[in-house]
Amino acid sequence: GAPLRAIITAFNEFFDEFVGGCGDSGMLIKTRTSIQEMIEPELLGVLTGFLPSLSKIIGTQPQTEQIKVEGLMALNQFKFAFQLLFRALSERTNPVVMFLDDLQWADTASLDLVKTLILDSQNKSVVFIECFRDNEINDEHPFTSHLHHCKEAGVHHIEIRVDDLKKDDVNELVSDVLNAPQSKTASLADIVYRKTGGNVLLVIQFLESLWDEGLLRYSFRLRSWQWQTSLIDSKTMLNGAADLMVRRIQSLPSNAQHILITIACLGCQCEESTVLMIESKEMVEMLDVAIGEGFVDKVGTKYKFAHDQIQHAAYSLIPESLRQHLHFQIGKRLLLHGCQVEGLESMIFLTVDQLNRGIVCIKEEGMKIDLVRLNCQAGEKAMSSAAFTSAELYLKMGMSLLDERHWKEHYELCLQLYLSHANAAYCSGDFEGMKATLDSIHAHVVCLDDK
Repeated sequence: GAPLRAIITAFNEFFDEFVGGCGDSGMLIKTRTSIQEMIEPELLGVLTGFLPSLSKIIGTQPQTEQIKVEGLMALNQFKFAFQLLFRALSERTNPVVMFLDDLQWADTASLDLVKTLILDSQNKSVVFIECFRDNEINDEHPFTSHLHHCKEAGVHHIEIRVDDLKKDDVNELVSDVLNAPQSKTASLADIVYRKTGGNVLLVIQFLESLWDEGLLRYSFRLRSWQWQTSLIDSKTMLNGAADLMVRRIQSLPSNAQHILITIACLGCQCEESTVLMIESKEMVEMLDVAIGEGFVDKVGTKYKFAHDQIQHAAYSLIPESLRQHLHFQIGKRLLLHGCQVEGLESMIFLTVDQLNRGIVCIKEEGMKIDLVRLNCQAGEKAMSSAAFTSAELYLKMGMSLLDERHWKEHYELCLQLYLSHANAAYCSGDFEGMKATLDSIHAHVVCLDDK
C-alpha cells in the first residue's frame, strides 16, 4: 500500500474530527496560531503536502520557495516537521491521545515516524495507544523491532492483553443485545460461547446469522426475543468468522456482492470518489445494502469495512484464477481516469499497486514499459516522503520487468530507474542491494558522464 498510509490516515482523520467538532472558533484560532508559531513556512509546506486536512486548520499558506532535499536529509526534515506539529498540538492542559490500530500491517516508514514522535523528549503531553495482533508478528517483524527500540530507550509503557470473552462475558453481551435478564439468556449464551470460543467478532456474526435464518426473532405479542435452544444448538458452525461472514455476504443481492468485492480489492478503506472511478454510480449505491447489513461503514466520503475479517471474507469470494485479472482491470480504470481527469500524482500508489498485482495480465511490450515508468514514478514519490523501504520495493518491481535489450531500447528509463533504486537501497540500509544495482549500472552505461 501507500507509504506512510497508517500515520497519514490517522492524522487526516484527527484534523477532520478536530475541525468538525471545534464549535469554539477561538480554539481553532489558538491551534492555528500555535502551529504557525512553532513551524516555519517551509516545513508547513512539507506537512500540508502529506496531510491535506491540515489546511483546514491553518488555511491556505502563501507560496514559499522550497529547498529541495533528498535521501537522509529529507527523512530528518520530515521527522522534525512532524515533531514540531505534535508539540504545537499538545500541551499540559490539552494533551493528545493518538490511537493507532492494526500496527501489524503498518509500513516501516510509518513505524519509524511514530517511534520518532514517541521518543521526542521535548513533548510530554502526548500518549500513544498502539494496537496489534501478537499472533501475526514474529521476531523478524518490523513492529517487533519498533517495540524493542521504544523499550530500549526507556519509554514508559503499559501492556494490556485483550483475550477472547469468557462465558460470563458472552452472557452479559447477549443479555445486553436482547435486553433480557442474564438468567434468561444463559442457555443461549452457553451455546454461543461453545460455538464461537468467545471470539468477539464471531459472537456478533453468529448472533446476526441467527436473526438472518429466523432462529432468533422478536415477538411483538410477548415483547421479547424468542429462540429455540435445540435448533440453535444443532446449527452447523462453519470454520471461523470468515466462513460465517462469507455465507452472510453471499445472501446479499448480486450487485451488492459485486461492489463489496470490488472495494475489498482496494483494502480496508477507500474514498467514494475512487470507487466511482471503477464502477457506475448505480453500482456504488448498492453499498448502502452492505452498510445496512453492518459490513461497511461510511464516514464522510470514505467507505470502511467494519472489520478487516469482513474485507478478507469478501475478497475470498473472488476465484483465485480471476484475482490478478480483477486487480489489473481496476488498475487500468484508475490509470485511465488519472490520465484524463485529475492527474495521476494523487493516486499513483493505489494505481501502481493494483497493476502490480495484475502483472501477469500484461502481455504487450508497450504496457510493460508503461508499468516500469509508473513504478519508477511511485518509487521516486515514496523517496520524496522518506519512505525508502517502500521506494525500494516499487523500483525493484520496475527493474524486474526489464532485461538486457531494454538497456539499448530504453536507456534513459533504465538508468533513471536503477539510479533511483541504488539511492533508495542506500537510504534504507540495503548496502548489498545498492552495490548490486551500481554494478549493473556500470556494466551498461554508455558514456563517461553517466559513470
